[in-house]
Amino acid sequence: MVNQKSLDNLRTFDKMSKEKREEIWSRAGKKSAESRRQKKQEQEIITALTKYGTSFKVFLELSEKSPKELEKAIKDSIKNEKRSKKKNHSKKATK
Repeated sequence: MVNQKSLDNLRTFDKMSKEKREEIWSRAGKKSAESRRQKKQEQEIITALTKYGTSFKVFLELSEKSPKELEKAIKDSIKNEKRSKKKNHSKKATK
């Protein structure tokens, strides 16, 4: 049940001052824009997950590592890539 005092405190926009109406509309507009940005960001995350699922999972795993662990993982990855290129180059040379 609604309290009668609460109902008595309600005012329509036409009974408010112009400044008060503009203040309320401004706050509402800012909240609406914030909500739209949030929804857009959530949609972009969902799109990225569906499009780049595996890569995104790897990124999340790497982002949880400490800076030293991340640096080591990057160096190891670079070493493995160089080895792979050398193996592919030597296979092409022997053919």
